Amino acid sequence: MLTAVLLIHCRCEGIERMDVQILSENHAAASLVRSLGGEKCGTDQGVSDYVLDTAAALGALRRDPGPAGLKAVFAAFAEFL
Repeated sequence: MLTAVLLIHCRCEGIERMDVQILSENHAAASLVRSLGGEKCGTDQGVSDYVLDTAAALGALRRDPGPAGLKAVFAAFAEFL
């Protein structure tokens, strides 16, 4: 849900792309970013760099049948989408 709110805020501010840095051993975070369409663009000193399209990531989250709370976030911020 926090990721959804962050992405909505980015879109409201006109941010179309995010650079995301993740510790290389944090496989769960890397998996989340990849599931949102993030593309790995490098690794340096134990940190993996990804680029994430905010609109595509929001689309991926909206299609996720997962947590009910996620749908509530989108409903609460519908006017911004």
